[in-house]
Amino acid sequence: QIGDGTHIGDHSIIDCAANVIIGKEVAIGPNCVLYSHDHDYTSDSTAAWKGGLVCKDITIEDGAWVGSGATILPGITIGKRAVIAAGAVVTKDVPAHTIWGGIPAKQIGETGKA
Repeated sequence: QIGDGTHIGDHSIIDCAANVIIGKEVAIGPNCVLYSHDHDYTSDSTAAWKGGLVCKDITIEDGAWVGSGATILPGITIGKRAVIAAGAVVTKDVPAHTIWGGIPAKQIGETGKA
């Protein structure tokens, strides 16, 4: 599901193994990856990449901005008007009105509230 006024940059990948919900007026920069699945690599009896899929929804709320080259991992919610810095790897939920960057991403600022 993609909301009105949303822009998705060139060469971005949206993996839809689970639900991916993108709100209104969201900007996703070029070369971003949204992964809604991972592999179950807990068994010692098979290769790590051959484990079954673990699928989790991704939600990006209204007005958020995902900078170029960012990676969003399964099960993540990015809150309203949050900003993800270019190249960040998001491994946990991002609250509304915050700025996150780094690998793994952590909060580095706030966007302010309208």
